[in-house]
Amino acid sequence: MRGYYCFFHFLVVSVLLHFHGGHSQSHACDPTDLAALLAFSDGLDTKGAGLVGWGPNDTSCCSWTGVSCDLGRVVELDLSNRSLSRNTLRGEALAQLGRLSSLRHLDLSANGLTGAFPASGGGGFPAIEVVNVSSNGFTGPHPVFPGAPNLTVLDITNNAFSGGINVTVLCSSPVRILRFSANAFSGDVPAGFGLCKVLTDLFLDGNGLTGSLPKDLYMMPMLRRLSLQEN
Repeated sequence: MRGYYCFFHFLVVSVLLHFHGGHSQSHACDPTDLAALLAFSDGLDTKGAGLVGWGPNDTSCCSWTGVSCDLGRVVELDLSNRSLSRNTLRGEALAQLGRLSSLRHLDLSANGLTGAFPASGGGGFPAIEVVNVSSNGFTGPHPVFPGAPNLTVLDITNNAFSGGINVTVLCSSPVRILRFSANAFSGDVPAGFGLCKVLTDLFLDGNGLTGSLPKDLYMMPMLRRLSLQEN
């Protein structure tokens, strides 16, 4: 009987140690991802209450507000509506997020962030699938992600992006949803959207686009929603 209790005690301790170890591992953070998040944070004028727990004093970035990880790698960053207003992003703050090589979902919407978004996505974001930076004050060329072969959703609604629309790069990935409403795009509606073979939603309303509509806009087999008013 004594042997049974000793074995039972050993089994319980082993299970507890395994659980504790697994729980700690779930909050471990890849050093490269940690450095990227800290660099992004340093590029903000003020963090306010939106980035609770962020900072060099806590290296377990997988437990930070808005951060989700898989096996220690950051796969989702959801900072939507985090009261980050009155921030002009300094330097390469957003480009630093491109170093998150496993990041699939980025949401910075509804924060009132201002400044330029790296037009080429900082040359990073290789795993990105969904990007939502709507309802901010970003300016300059719209972001594209030439190194992201799995991009499916790009929502930049309600910013101040200007210039033309880079259809060639956008359609090089299997993008399904493009929401470009309420910006400051100008010039003709570009030809080339026909290259977006699986595009289902295209919103270009509320800009300054002019000219006639390109013919390939009518030759998109998957297109279900098209919005062009107020141009």
